[in-house]
Amino acid sequence: MDPISSVPSSRTDCTSSCLVGSTGLEYAPPELKPGYRPFLLTTVSVAKASSQMGQNSGVRAIGKPPLNNDRMSISDYEFYHLEACSSKWVTIGASQEYEFIVIGSGAGGGPLAANLARTGHTVLLLEARTDNGDSMLQRVPSFSDFAAESDEMAWAFYVDHYTNTTQAYRDNKYTWRHQNGSIFIGTGQDAGDAEPLGIIYLRGATLGGSTQVNGMCFTLPPDAQWDELAALTGDDSWNSTSMRTIFEQLEACDYLPNGTAGHGFDGYIHSNQLPLSLLDLQPGLRDVLGSVYGALGQSKPNSTTDLINRIGRDMNRLDPIRYENSDLYTMVIDQNADHVRTGARDYIMDTLQATHANGSRRYPGLTISTQSFATRVLFANKTTESTRPRATGVEYVAGESVYKADLRFPNRGARPITPVQAIATREVIVSGGAFNTPQILKLSGSAPARIDLPAVGQNLQDNYEGGITVEAARDFTTLFTNCTFGDPGDPCLAEFTLNHTGPYTIGSAWAALLFGSSVATTPDTDIYALSAPLSTFWWSLVKMRPQGRGSVKLRSADPFDTPLINFEYFANGGAHDLQALQDAVKFIQAAMNSKGGGYSPFTTIAPEPSVSIQQGIKDYAFGHHCACNCAMGPANSSAACVDSQLRVHGVEGLRVVDTSVFPGAMGAMGAFPMLPTFMVGLKAFRFIRAEVEGAVLSN
Repeated sequence: MDPISSVPSSRTDCTSSCLVGSTGLEYAPPELKPGYRPFLLTTVSVAKASSQMGQNSGVRAIGKPPLNNDRMSISDYEFYHLEACSSKWVTIGASQEYEFIVIGSGAGGGPLAANLARTGHTVLLLEARTDNGDSMLQRVPSFSDFAAESDEMAWAFYVDHYTNTTQAYRDNKYTWRHQNGSIFIGTGQDAGDAEPLGIIYLRGATLGGSTQVNGMCFTLPPDAQWDELAALTGDDSWNSTSMRTIFEQLEACDYLPNGTAGHGFDGYIHSNQLPLSLLDLQPGLRDVLGSVYGALGQSKPNSTTDLINRIGRDMNRLDPIRYENSDLYTMVIDQNADHVRTGARDYIMDTLQATHANGSRRYPGLTISTQSFATRVLFANKTTESTRPRATGVEYVAGESVYKADLRFPNRGARPITPVQAIATREVIVSGGAFNTPQILKLSGSAPARIDLPAVGQNLQDNYEGGITVEAARDFTTLFTNCTFGDPGDPCLAEFTLNHTGPYTIGSAWAALLFGSSVATTPDTDIYALSAPLSTFWWSLVKMRPQGRGSVKLRSADPFDTPLINFEYFANGGAHDLQALQDAVKFIQAAMNSKGGGYSPFTTIAPEPSVSIQQGIKDYAFGHHCACNCAMGPANSSAACVDSQLRVHGVEGLRVVDTSVFPGAMGAMGAFPMLPTFMVGLKAFRFIRAEVEGAVLSN
């Protein structure tokens, strides 16, 4: 049976039988800040867990993971959960032969591994970090920023925005290390003789990847971008009509009537809108949004109901020209009906925990190995000069905080690191993301030395994110006035936990403005502006389809070292991108200053008023949607790494399934790459299924 057609639309009702592991394996309790009110499910003894795992376990663990001081035996505490049942585990030395090995559990790799297991294949899913799905930081939408910066859930890379150090050191986000080891963040003018490190760039590092810690923006790119991809690859299955079908198959829509055209309601990633009724409690925000409508040449909403009806229109509606007109929307996000995040991790766990009526595992082929850091892909030796190398497995190490991007790396202690080799009888699938996928491929000899793939790591793109911050003459009314963000007695957390209502249901910006600049190269708008009010009103301006090109290169042959990453901001097509962002800044300034209601005049704080707008953008710009540096394209293209079915050129049995496969000319597919990457993961599953089963690809 097609796994997509039989996916439940809600989480499994869990009991202690959800446990996976083995006797003696030690677990870490979910991280709970003081004041959290979790639900007590059960107390599990070692003996009971051992009995259950002997019957039903699909994740086999041998040995014990390294202990932290805060870890304790399974018999020493009770399991606490918000609303789901899942344990933290480490597997070491499980059965070492699988049909498929997937490196990385994010939007591309995680659901792909689950779908392969649901069709009867044996799959090893390698995740370098642990499962933190029970953490409030992942479950509560308004805590997403805390999750993204958590030592337990994030990797921190140092990246360069510019090769020109004079420009680079103007950024007040630049990080430096003093001779005494202390860290300073600020401009070069204030850094003295400190060592320059770069700009901190965070990536999700947990089961489910960045889908567990990001802002949850769940928006489709313009249809024209899918059609452009189909034309570039010569593969019509990537066109917008086919990709809409892929979207419908993975979506579980919770904000529209069942059966709404262009949407899915039985998939594995939930979608929802922010609760628009909360707009009634924010008069200042209503006024500002009204002024933006006026600046767009539209009538201002005459009531909160009118505003909700207008801003609540569906951003993902079935409309090929929905991106062509500048307009305001509210965000679509990957929350379920209870406004709880549903990232890749939920589908992985639903697959792992699904059982038959007799309690046996429904999909026993899925093995998840956490704290398992992939160091290289293994290849079979060529038997003749004309035979292409074949990926046959993965070498990885089991351990905690072995990678230098881990914020806890300096304190990991000296532990022996013994490589483990796992064999893939069909394919190795690399889904490490735009930083780690090129690093793994390069360390494996697939670029550029042994196999001529110069495109690996090149054409790195990111959506420039600039912004404008203005200070109002008086404070806006904000829903978060009484919130304490997890401190004892937090009333907002209590409301969310008990009723799934209130401010903490908000996981992204309230308003999304599609804006067409004067230099847009297609009929579609090219700026995505997001906003939320405090006394300082901040608009984040996201440049879609940027012109810049950077690179990811090896820093050393040490797989535990981080790569050299330089985005080369504004070096290629810089004038175009700067002009687009400047247009957006000026539009927002004009819209804000046209406002009344006692909030104006507004004082611009950033870009710095003492410099030009374009210089301010260059000093301030950042990004967190890295993509495009293992791009799709024909084998004869020096800019291509994989073909239209995501198979790495020049080798057999190796695919890439993550944000790095998007062609450079298209950027990160719209403003937010998460949903397109989920779609790529399902697309890869369809390709593999067709190859394995000899099926005719129908979409």
